[in-house]
Amino acid sequence: MTTKNLSFLGLADVYLKLYDGSGPAVHVGSVSQCDITHSEENLRQRNNGRDGGTLNTVARLDRVGVAITFQSLSIPNLARALRGTISDVAADSVTDEEHTAYKGALIRTEFMDISSVTVTDDEATPNPFTEGTDFRVTGAGIVILEDGTITDETTLLISYDYGAQRVVEALTEGQKEYTLYFDGLNEADGNRNVAVDIHRIKFGLPETLQMISDEYATLATTGEALLDPNQTGQGSSKFYRWAYPTASAA
Repeated sequence: MTTKNLSFLGLADVYLKLYDGSGPAVHVGSVSQCDITHSEENLRQRNNGRDGGTLNTVARLDRVGVAITFQSLSIPNLARALRGTISDVAADSVTDEEHTAYKGALIRTEFMDISSVTVTDDEATPNPFTEGTDFRVTGAGIVILEDGTITDETTLLISYDYGAQRVVEALTEGQKEYTLYFDGLNEADGNRNVAVDIHRIKFGLPETLQMISDEYATLATTGEALLDPNQTGQGSSKFYRWAYPTASAA
């Protein structure tokens, strides 16, 4: 019987759900890397006789690693990777938000993406300061212009409208445990389906969050597949399983 060569070139949609089962398995968007790694502890019995060498060796599973790189920097992915909490802010307006001005400096308003901006001083100046002459509006607030009439240490009252926004407060949560579903296909075998279930994972923090780069930013995280005591069936792996159509799996 000739053994069929089975090449593998994978693509997949990746889904994550909380391991405790409290939520759905949600699609995480585009992923450029999803790897499983294995490391072993080797226990070697040395032959101390004249011939030397090894009498026996035992390889014990040390850890099962998981690496995933998110191409989608969605708010939920940022919160997952950065152990953050998400808050939704409804569109509204602010009246007389108080700040101290310095020429050339940014005033970071409480909310971002502001419009219909009015700036006065705390003396209730009859005529407000002029956008484009005294200040300019940015995505994060306003910048006081060097050549304008606003002087250093002036107390300003800023009124504005702002749109709805979502905020991730980073590093406010502990590590969470997830289940990962790899809903994939093998391009090297006629796009046949392949499904991989990693039962229980904890992810570490990304080492780097690219803020300015010539390349598209990603969220690269590594973690560990933990032993899942809920996998109790005969011959069931307590770490992960790989399923492939019978016609191609031989």
